[in-house]
Amino acid sequence: MPWTGTGTPITGTSHDLTTLVSAKEYLRISGTDDDSLIGNVIDRASAEIENICNRYFNTASYAKWFDGNASTQMYLDHWPVTAVSRVSSGRLNVLGIWCNSTSITWASARVTAAGLTLVQVDSSGSSTNTLSFSTYTTIATLAAAIDALGSGWASLDLSYGTYLSSDLAQTPALYCLNLYAYLPHPYQALCDYKWEESSGRLNYYGRFVRGVQNIYIEYTGGYTTIPFDVEQACLMLTASTYFGTRRDPSLKSEKLGDYAWAANTGEAGSVRSQLTKMLEKYIRIAI
Repeated sequence: MPWTGTGTPITGTSHDLTTLVSAKEYLRISGTDDDSLIGNVIDRASAEIENICNRYFNTASYAKWFDGNASTQMYLDHWPVTAVSRVSSGRLNVLGIWCNSTSITWASARVTAAGLTLVQVDSSGSSTNTLSFSTYTTIATLAAAIDALGSGWASLDLSYGTYLSSDLAQTPALYCLNLYAYLPHPYQALCDYKWEESSGRLNYYGRFVRGVQNIYIEYTGGYTTIPFDVEQACLMLTASTYFGTRRDPSLKSEKLGDYAWAANTGEAGSVRSQLTKMLEKYIRIAI
């Protein structure tokens, strides 16, 4: 699930909610012939559970702009929350970037945790330049590095050259072909806050200023060990999907001597309904 600017992970590992070893034990399979298939089924089952719950489970770092709600509380999306590293209010554009070219068909700039990624696309393919914040530590040195790239890349000085580049807010890819994209800096740092790990509730001893996408938060959330009931749900869905691949989907029933079998036409819906009930306490309600 790529970041759309709404808080998907900036760092983190696999989204899988169980392991191949656990799945094979649950399926009572000892051979290795279907390992690749089972791995793919685990991926899909894990993604389906994340969709049901509208959240991620494995621990990862997140960066998100929230709408200020004029309240002292805000709920983070992916709990349990183990760390909150940054809370800021307001935006300040500190640097403009553009790619001025008639031969380029696409240009974008993206701020990550480690640096600035610039992408150009033309008829021959794409090229990427990554400018590390550890090398270009201020906005001024970052701007000079952009200008030195050539190929149409240029910066726009907004008089914030002494600001640290590592303090830039992380962004999705910002389109900047023949127009400026502006890199935002979270404006005012908020300090008097605490969070509840189990619920993901962030408490601020002032009030979050009401606004649209004006509160910037970086935090770490999710489980280092997946809860048993979440893993069980993943194993159940993995088994249902895996065994579904073992029979002809057009086959509704069969009979051989005293043995008879008939497909349960509501099986898929029944499994999802059962999973939704199992996972109810983990479902994130979007507000």
